[in-house]
Amino acid sequence: HDWWLLPQLRLLSLAGCAGVDDDALGKLLDALPQTTRHARRRGAAEISPGRAPSPPLVSAALTHLCVRNCNALTDVSIERIIGAAGGVQDLCAFGCRRLTDAGLLALSCESCPNLRHLNVIGAYKVIPRHSV
Repeated sequence: HDWWLLPQLRLLSLAGCAGVDDDALGKLLDALPQTTRHARRRGAAEISPGRAPSPPLVSAALTHLCVRNCNALTDVSIERIIGAAGGVQDLCAFGCRRLTDAGLLALSCESCPNLRHLNVIGAYKVIPRHSV
């Protein structure tokens, strides 16, 4: 695997890839870098002679993942996403018909603290909860 050639990869879209199943997604996520380094913009005060350069910023590598209409994915994939790509901010699982409530409940604030956008439209095994 030559995924190390993509150290700055932020967005991965596998939309409509019929051959992507839980195992394939897990292997792909495991092969991607967990973090990436960014060069800081240096101000005039930081460029002065004799001053050590600032260390690069480190952040989660993959922040946006789209598995739209990957119908072979199950709740196992949600667990793999949490384990390998915990820095995901935007997850699109539109049309993933095999995802259930149990899998989506795993996307808690503790397991995915950076998650800001979640699209599970068409995941009809997810039952809406109404307060009583």
